[in-house]
Amino acid sequence: MYKVPITAVSPCFSLELRDIHDFIAELGPYNGQYAAKFPKDWIVKFTEHLEQLKPIERQSAKAQLEKIKLALVDTDLSYDYSMDWRQNIEISDAASKYFPIVGDGVDPKPYKLWVDAINDIRESKKRTWKFHGNWSEFFAAIQPLLLNAPAAYIIDRYFDPCNLTHENLLNSLLNRMNGSRCYQLHVITRFMKPSKPFSNNENSNEIISEENFHNLRNKLDQIYKNIIPKSRTLSFHFVREDRPGGKNLRMHNRHFLTRFGAIDFGQGFDIQEQKIAQMDAYIVDKEHHQILCDTYINGVTRGNENLPKKSNIAYPIFVRTHNINN
Repeated sequence: MYKVPITAVSPCFSLELRDIHDFIAELGPYNGQYAAKFPKDWIVKFTEHLEQLKPIERQSAKAQLEKIKLALVDTDLSYDYSMDWRQNIEISDAASKYFPIVGDGVDPKPYKLWVDAINDIRESKKRTWKFHGNWSEFFAAIQPLLLNAPAAYIIDRYFDPCNLTHENLLNSLLNRMNGSRCYQLHVITRFMKPSKPFSNNENSNEIISEENFHNLRNKLDQIYKNIIPKSRTLSFHFVREDRPGGKNLRMHNRHFLTRFGAIDFGQGFDIQEQKIAQMDAYIVDKEHHQILCDTYINGVTRGNENLPKKSNIAYPIFVRTHNINN
């Protein structure tokens, strides 16, 4: 079963500014590898540790705090503030959950110095992987993105929100969002009739009539209105795609996207429970991520805001949107 690679790093791991730059370069959404937020106020203790740097270096490090926060994930391990970080690691289950363990910069023993742990981090990194298609694997991969971003986007031209499998997936995501920093969940797909599932038939791209869309909105309200947590919004964006070879948007790859990063799920978001891992997932790099943001966040979900258009982005012919909230 796929598990996100997570390391445990002391808030006092750095000896110089270069260590902090390496931390950002090796961990976070563009790497698919994270550091445990152990203790929960890790970033506070790290900021206090920065006082040992020279003023110019300290200022440079503090300018990177937002990027450092994106490299951290919550942990379920308890922390005893009457002891130091090293003692907490020793009495916790950290050694079985996280690898490698990086100690204090001045005295890391019995754990590794940051510069000695970098190779372990690089070798344990997984930017691509196969998985069985079960819910726990999906959520393990997307959790760091989902819970840290104000909005999340499911992009799948075959996603059918009236299908029970996809309905259950959205229900699970909405439950996970409750109490998190994520307030909006967007689904970007092609248009469909509420009485028919998606198929490979391109004709489904040609039937976005007012009557059909009215019926679809009613169906979606019936399914989702009562399961959306308070102060959360579920939005469906139905895209009219261009013909093959046209200049406008044609959807293909399936992505889970936030403004902080994205994962490409090759076979989409079906919960399949395959006995042998056959579904592919890929961490999206920084440049490609920006293209996805321009295409889907700005081009699809914010298309009615008349944002400046970019010459390298394919935009939809038009989009119909339906928002549901409590």
